[in-house]
Amino acid sequence: LNSLSDAIIICNPEGAIELSNDTAQHLFALKAGMTIQSVENVRMGELFERARLEMRPIRLKTYDWAIQVFRDGEEHFFLPEAVPIMDEERRLTGVMLILSDVTRLRKLDEVKSGLISTVSHELKTPLTSIRLAAHALLNEKLGPLTPKQAELVIAARDDSDRLYRIIENLLDIGQLESGRSTVELVPVSPDQVLLNVVEEMRPSYVDRGVSLVLDLPGDIPQVLADRMRLEIVFTNLLSNGLKFTPPGGEVKVSARLNNGTVLFSVEDTGSGIPKESLPHIFEKFFRVPGRGGQPSNTGLGLAIVKEIIEAHGSKVEVASTPGEGTKFSFTLAAADGVSSEIKAS
Repeated sequence: LNSLSDAIIICNPEGAIELSNDTAQHLFALKAGMTIQSVENVRMGELFERARLEMRPIRLKTYDWAIQVFRDGEEHFFLPEAVPIMDEERRLTGVMLILSDVTRLRKLDEVKSGLISTVSHELKTPLTSIRLAAHALLNEKLGPLTPKQAELVIAARDDSDRLYRIIENLLDIGQLESGRSTVELVPVSPDQVLLNVVEEMRPSYVDRGVSLVLDLPGDIPQVLADRMRLEIVFTNLLSNGLKFTPPGGEVKVSARLNNGTVLFSVEDTGSGIPKESLPHIFEKFFRVPGRGGQPSNTGLGLAIVKEIIEAHGSKVEVASTPGEGTKFSFTLAAADGVSSEIKAS
């Protein structure tokens, strides 16, 4: 154990630390008689409790959940895992915490995110000029266009608009992940948000031959949300449903009261998501295998949805059956007239 760079901690069912290797002792300043709940990082105790109560391994797979530790003037990142230890009769005898050193990978991820943000900023200005020029030409402010010229300019406009949305998504998710973006929570009427988004998306649905249904009872109260970002959530979910639902299919948006909260869902009758892909569906740039033929699928839309909903203090759930469809759902607190501003994290 002492030769490992990963930190290993073994606790009894009550949380008392019974065994640890040199790496764990050095990083967390472990001493005799300590409990996992007394370790300076709160997440360690939370992982222990989850593994103890749920009686299954608890793994955090994304670098965003890495535990940050400072020792000897250096910053370290460890991705934690808690594994219950059971006897032959499946009674809990302890919990082992394994913290894998992902310092290098985490820093590479930060460099990658910084590079993407910088490049996106640099691309945005010239692309804005291209978009303005294309729109000006189509408005014939510089003179009439021949049918062939109009066809070429329309293609340039559509592609530049799509690229602009991709850049906006990259910048948006970068700000959300870094905590630089502020989420302003105020009372928002869900019916107004949904009606706006649905009407904006409806022409695309008509063109593709997919039905777009809005199921919204009249008793839905206001919710505490950032209106602009909530519109982004529904736009991304409806765009995702449209991409993967064949002509003749249906995408339904609904809202329901649910124990003091409002439960929102977006359900489609599309191709569905394989079980092995579900744990990765909200990761940046992830594409479900076999869907590579979708040219407009950047793998960012659902990652942005996840970041925005988590910034609201909620969580996105997904249920899917291959060949039958997919359902995304999340809850937001009903508004009580109090607005607040929080950092996205």
